[in-house]
Amino acid sequence: MWRKRIGSVSTSPYLHILILLLAFPLPAYASSRDDLEQTQKALEESRTRQAQLIERSGKLENELKDLQEKLVKAATAVQHSEAELSDAEEKLRILNEQLKDKNAALAAQKKSSRPW
Repeated sequence: MWRKRIGSVSTSPYLHILILLLAFPLPAYASSRDDLEQTQKALEESRTRQAQLIERSGKLENELKDLQEKLVKAATAVQHSEAELSDAEEKLRILNEQLKDKNAALAAQKKSSRPW
């Protein structure tokens, strides 16, 4: 009753509907498929971006470590220079004291050697 014969092939009305659905997919199905593809593409782009950020983060960590090491070396050099400067200032203070004492002794000697 529901079947028609076309040539030698027996068909059902449901078969016609199925053929139409397969030949012309519903927009909702296409939309879902497009959404899925877009979501997969966005996910892949996100994973790629995440990998890039992880790589950049590693590079920045290494750069930060290098900068910290340079900072420690620079601070050590500054401390060494400050110690040398302090030593030089102390030597200069001692030499100024000695110069002052010798100038005073020289002035006293000149004063005592004057005939008047």
